[in-house]
Amino acid sequence: MPRTSPIGSSRLRRELRVLESKAAAGEVAIAVTSAAMRVCGGAAFSKHLAIERLFRDAHAGTVMAPTGNVLRDFIGKPFWEYRCSRDDARAN
Repeated sequence: MPRTSPIGSSRLRRELRVLESKAAAGEVAIAVTSAAMRVCGGAAFSKHLAIERLFRDAHAGTVMAPTGNVLRDFIGKPFWEYRCSRDDARAN
């Protein structure tokens, strides 16, 4: 059986990279701002450092559409469909 890519078109590959980047950026933003809050302690809540705003904005991304979970569903769907179609082809 010839091996084919689950994401054949270059447009789909670009779109998946954008979604992957957005999901990863959201996760990294939460990790970085959480670490900054721990490092700065109580001073992190001061308005002059802007850490509290960045922390709030990073966490807001987890509830604003599309959320990281929805993005991962979009990213995984072509691979899941490819696997299912490959399994169906083997069964026939």
